[in-house]
Amino acid sequence: MIKPCDFLDAFDKTIDIANLRSDVSGQRIIDDILWLDQNYENIDALRGYILNHVDFKNKIANMDYARKVLGYSDTKIQRLAELWANCLYAELRNVQSERIENKPLKIIVHELKAQGR
Repeated sequence: MIKPCDFLDAFDKTIDIANLRSDVSGQRIIDDILWLDQNYENIDALRGYILNHVDFKNKIANMDYARKVLGYSDTKIQRLAELWANCLYAELRNVQSERIENKPLKIIVHELKAQGR
């Protein structure tokens, strides 16, 4: 027979895995935002970043988009970088809101195990 503490412990570990995924995704987003900020004056790097992060799953559309991006002014590239960073920030907020607080569950599991239940 499965003890309640074993079931709750498995559930707690599942939550830990989901929170880890959220943390890793959040750190990736933070790294991208920081990179955009640090390279704000490097227009060529920003162009490359924008071109590497857009994929329309269509070779012709990708080539057309690349042609357009290469023709954008420096100011427009910086505005795109700002917009991209703002979108990443919104995504970060969503990822952070997915975290589940499971400290109370950990305490319950600990107490049940201490009681042998």
